[in-house]
Amino acid sequence: MQKNPAKYEEDIKMLRVTLLAGQEVGRGALRTLTELGVSGRVVVAYDPETMLWGRRYGWSVYRTISHPAVRIALASSDILISVHGREIVSDELLALPVQGGLNLHPCLYGYPGSDPIGRWLQSGELWASVGAHRMTTQIDRGPRIYEEGIKIIDRTDRASVYRQLAPVYERVLRIALNRICVWETVDAQC
Repeated sequence: MQKNPAKYEEDIKMLRVTLLAGQEVGRGALRTLTELGVSGRVVVAYDPETMLWGRRYGWSVYRTISHPAVRIALASSDILISVHGREIVSDELLALPVQGGLNLHPCLYGYPGSDPIGRWLQSGELWASVGAHRMTTQIDRGPRIYEEGIKIIDRTDRASVYRQLAPVYERVLRIALNRICVWETVDAQC
């Protein structure tokens, strides 16, 4: 059953989001969520540029998830979204948002955990992906919502791979939010 697009846009604008974001892909998520018009906008920014972007876009900006104001924000959030987050979210904090947490992770299909792009580069693979999954107590092991891959042309270093994956992160975020808003979870393969 297809959901009415106008209703979906209305649902997204009412979505209260707390975002954990860092580096280029985190800033892309910040931009995407701002464009979608989400409400209750709080960002934990892990680098100075992301902090600056958050302030420019009118988000409340913090440096760590352990800040008391972030805990209050999580308690009134619909969802916690992590895109290049740098902190492990405790079970207690993960339980606060109504819909729990959503994590976007590169190469989720085969490289959960830390330094996925570094391990992917060592593997010699040509295709990389971005996966969206529900956050659980096990890092990068929650049910997958969506994963999309592309062929990587420039394998020079981690930064070049992340630059090529940046638009994929934004598409995956939009698709995952769409699926969440229509209450659909799919464990997809890359």
